[in-house]
Amino acid sequence: MVSIEQLSPAGFERWAEAETAKVLGRAGGEKPTPAAVGSHPSQEGNLGATVNPSQEGNLGATPKLSKEGNFGPTPNPSQEGNLGATVNPSQEGNLGATPKLSKEGNFGPTPNPSKEGNLLARRSGLWGRYERAKNPQKEEAQRRLKAVQEMETLIDQGTAKPKAREIVAGQVGESAITLYRWMKAANKVDRSDRLPALVPRYAGCQVTGEIPVEAWDYFKADYLRLEQPAASACYERLTRIAEQQRWEIPGCATFLAKIRCELPRQVLILAREGKQALKRSYPYQQRDHSVFDAFEAVCPDGHEFDLRIEFPDGEVRRSMACFWQDIYSGMILSRRVDKTMNRDMVRLSAGDMIEKFGIPRMAYADNGREFACKWLTGGMEHRFRFKVKSEDPNGIFTQLGVKVSWATPHWGQAKPIERAFRDFCEYIARHPKFTGAYTGNSPTTKPESYGSRAIPLAEFLEVLDTEIAAHNARLGRRTAVCKGRSFGQTFQESYQKSTIRKATAEQRRLWLLAVEGVMASRMDGSITLQGNRFWSEFLSEQAGRRVVVRFDPQNLRGDVHVETLEGAYLGQASCIEAAGFSDTEAAREHARLRNQNMKSAKLTLSNERRMSAIEAGRLLPTFTTPEPPAAKVVRPYFATGTDGALPASRSSVLQADTNEADENFTRFINSLKPAWDREEKDRI
Repeated sequence: MVSIEQLSPAGFERWAEAETAKVLGRAGGEKPTPAAVGSHPSQEGNLGATVNPSQEGNLGATPKLSKEGNFGPTPNPSQEGNLGATVNPSQEGNLGATPKLSKEGNFGPTPNPSKEGNLLARRSGLWGRYERAKNPQKEEAQRRLKAVQEMETLIDQGTAKPKAREIVAGQVGESAITLYRWMKAANKVDRSDRLPALVPRYAGCQVTGEIPVEAWDYFKADYLRLEQPAASACYERLTRIAEQQRWEIPGCATFLAKIRCELPRQVLILAREGKQALKRSYPYQQRDHSVFDAFEAVCPDGHEFDLRIEFPDGEVRRSMACFWQDIYSGMILSRRVDKTMNRDMVRLSAGDMIEKFGIPRMAYADNGREFACKWLTGGMEHRFRFKVKSEDPNGIFTQLGVKVSWATPHWGQAKPIERAFRDFCEYIARHPKFTGAYTGNSPTTKPESYGSRAIPLAEFLEVLDTEIAAHNARLGRRTAVCKGRSFGQTFQESYQKSTIRKATAEQRRLWLLAVEGVMASRMDGSITLQGNRFWSEFLSEQAGRRVVVRFDPQNLRGDVHVETLEGAYLGQASCIEAAGFSDTEAAREHARLRNQNMKSAKLTLSNERRMSAIEAGRLLPTFTTPEPPAAKVVRPYFATGTDGALPASRSSVLQADTNEADENFTRFINSLKPAWDREEKDRI
């Protein structure tokens, strides 16, 4: 209930008409017809004068109302909005006792202000039903509203209501009683709410078959499974149980309709397709890449190419590649290819990127073993892989100050580089040069030419580099950052304005692989690593010693870095390539370098020798042998033989001692011989 003050003018007129009809009905002993109550709002202020008793079925002459719709004289404004004193029956056609009005001017008791929200709730419900209606229902409501407005126009021009209904009914192709119902529904609400009030209320057949509770529970248990059984199969099994349990069940379509009506779509997806499908059904998050600058954040990931590739060792298999992508522009920054995804490939591909572009500030990677290993992310608090120990050495990213954020595992949408991999499948795996080597991404997608050809690794890498360059240079990118430009153009424009951290020479050695305990040659100090020899002048001092060598396994002809076993850096050694037996140019170059080295050594030696050996010998002092001092104590000698010789017993004892000493010396020499042999073998 609302008070009169809150009603609109049209609502007030309808309210006054309804109350007047109630009074007339009590006075005459009959109830007013709907036509008398539902008259046009323009005439509601003067009910009695415009109503024809023969046309509307009113009870006798309707009393004349004032312009305000009140009984009797116009109310005095000084009376606080009251509608005047009690009506005198002799003045208004003896209408009987008129009900006493309240101070607010309402008939009957004063409305309860706490119920004023009901009107707003009713209006909200009307418009909510209109929004949920389909377009044909909305169009029908607009047609009805137009018919009601045309009837009101005719009535305003003086046409009687029945005649107006007949005229409009003929225009819209409906009956007069249908127009009456439309007008009645429109007059029950405010003018602004007429459109939703005229929406058709038919909803089709709502009668469904009754399903026993036990049968319904069994059907849900059978149908809502990850195996996704067909509804017909579930229903057939249910009919067997129903026949045994004597259940009366409706058709299969009824069960399906109830499933779709009672269970939300997300519940059906979870029950029949699983958690991942439910996660995919949720709208994806669109992230703005423009919050970054070029090379501020990067994204690495591995991709397996569906190609049969022949590696240098003769093995034919698919290959894995590790790519690094700039998140801001989408440009591919570096790549490395290997048989499997491993930490060494990630280290080297990251090193290629850092050497060419610099050190990024952030990296978004998944928590695979190759990315979360201690060599790369050791020392970070949250790696979600392996045990984090305080004594772990700092990884490469930790030492370079790169903040690593871990993407959601097994969720490709968390890494923007996954979109580039879709292009690689089309432009690289299906490249015309690789015809016959494509394997398909699953056993069911193998082409008929499967296994007919294998691509050499060098040829694959050549096409790979070409297509990556074309991928970065392709125009017409529709991302919010590129705006029709290529990934490369977008990256270059922002990269020139960004503050980039460059790696030092010492930092570049962090991502190279290390081999400990490599023996330097005893002869010249050269290092042999996987069939290649490396040498530099500083290695001469390490001849016969073991050292640590850092190298790139995919560039064994490049320079290597040498350290001591204690970690002290020694220098950089170059590869000594093997030359052809009759290559005179290589022989001359080798002789030139050897002579240059000898000349340098001679020059260094001459600089160190500031005096000759003869001059150094002349500085030595001369010494004379001193005379021996006289003996003060002399041991006496007593001969027992006549000729002064030792006795025979004494002589035999001395001979035995001499033989024993010779044998001991021989055994000592023999014990040293194996050690001499080993040393000679190492020298050779």
